[in-house]
Amino acid sequence: MTGFRFVDEHQAEYRITDLCRVARVSRSSFYAWKQRPVSPRAVANAQLLEEIRGIHTASRGTYGPRGCAGSCAARGPACRDTGSPG
Repeated sequence: MTGFRFVDEHQAEYRITDLCRVARVSRSSFYAWKQRPVSPRAVANAQLLEEIRGIHTASRGTYGPRGCAGSCAARGPACRDTGSPG
């Protein structure tokens, strides 16, 4: 989906037709992608990212990946559950 994101990020600067040609995606596919709702997995990932950023900020930037993961695990399933199968 990076072609769609590329077109979306640059549409203010260039014509969508040209961007789609460069990204090798069809215009109709781009517009269909724009209309799709955000997936539940993407919503869960965004929430988890905010939780991790909060943990990192609360630690005054001292927690790295292991510290954030440990702190997140201590908060319970709501923090850990991203909808992944395993």
